[in-house]
Amino acid sequence: MEHDEHVRAARRLAPAWNELREQRVLQRIQAEPRIGAHERPRGALFAIAAAAVLLVAFGWFAVRGRRVEVAANAPTPTVAPVSEAQVMLHDGSLVRLVGDARVAVQEQSSTSVRLTQTKGLARYEVTHAPARAFVVAVADAEVEVHGTTFTVELTEKTVKVKVVEGNVLVRGDGRAVKLTTGEALEVAAWRSPVQVAPSVTATTTATISVAPSVKPKPTVEALLAGADQARAEGRLDDAAEQLRTLVTTYPGDPRAASAWFTLGKVERGRGRHAAAAAAFAKVSGALAEDALAEEATSWKSAGDAARARTTAKRYLELHPKGLHAQRMLLLAE
Repeated sequence: MEHDEHVRAARRLAPAWNELREQRVLQRIQAEPRIGAHERPRGALFAIAAAAVLLVAFGWFAVRGRRVEVAANAPTPTVAPVSEAQVMLHDGSLVRLVGDARVAVQEQSSTSVRLTQTKGLARYEVTHAPARAFVVAVADAEVEVHGTTFTVELTEKTVKVKVVEGNVLVRGDGRAVKLTTGEALEVAAWRSPVQVAPSVTATTTATISVAPSVKPKPTVEALLAGADQARAEGRLDDAAEQLRTLVTTYPGDPRAASAWFTLGKVERGRGRHAAAAAAFAKVSGALAEDALAEEATSWKSAGDAARARTTAKRYLELHPKGLHAQRMLLLAE
């Protein structure tokens, strides 16, 4: 109620709205100067600019959103599978497996490393260690090195060995072949020949026979050279193998006695003193006296004092004033 009374009082005090008052209001409005579009208040300009910035930002985010969406929906690029894996051994040697190659480590020690390759192509980068034999067994073949780089590829029928750098001994097909830088060799992967069923018809029976492969026979010169190089490089196992091949293949050759004597020294270097004594016992000719003394010494090193004493006494009987007589007297006591 009080509010209504205030409203009625305000209406009584307000001037009456008539035609004269209306004309005065219109004149004042028309008398105000007009503002051009270029003279709009700065507040309006700022509002327009802000709106434009918002529109541009909105458009940019919309486009960017579409681009992100496309990138997210795009197919993932195909990554090519790794075609080479690596196996690092304790001695620093590296085995690179190409494709689906398979290599298993059987043994790792300071004197022997042995691996088995059962599939594919592998590259071996072997750290040089003269006192350690590094052997790769692949099918019925073996590859032995003491520090070199080579590749081994196993197929259904063959083992292919290629030397990139250094020397490699390949055993296979009943032979041992030494390869050097740039050389390659292919041997049968399996000793057992593939059995081919004979072709049978109503009237004839065909028999298939395979001629035996002719294996090259190493010469005495080649075996001696191989043994000398192996000894110089500290590969005593290879040297012993070369020398044994020589004395068994060419027992009547004049150089066989020298080969036996050298084999005795190589076996001693390998710590095989009994084998060394047996090798010295095979020596005849000009080296026989020295070999007999070395035989007695080797039996002593092998822990067989009785045989050492017997051999020393035999030396003194044959060479009482020989070069090694004083040493043999000590062993004969």
